Amino acid sequence: MTLDLVIHTRIDLKEFAGQTIVTLTQGPLPREVLASSTAAWESAFDKLTGLLGQFF
Repeated sequence: MTLDLVIHTRIDLKEFAGQTIVTLTQGPLPREVLASSTAAWESAFDKLTGLLGQFF
C-alpha cells in the first residue's frame, strides 16, 4: 500500500529495575493499516527477543 503521508516512528529505551523497557510510537497511521502495522512490529520484536536470547 502506498501512502501519501509522512509517518514518524519513535523508539524509546529506558532502564527499569535492571531491565530495558522499549516503547514504540508510530503515526499518523490510517485505520486500515493499524492491524498489519501492529502485527509487523510484534513480529520484529519477537525476532529481536529471540536473537538477544542467544547472547544474554
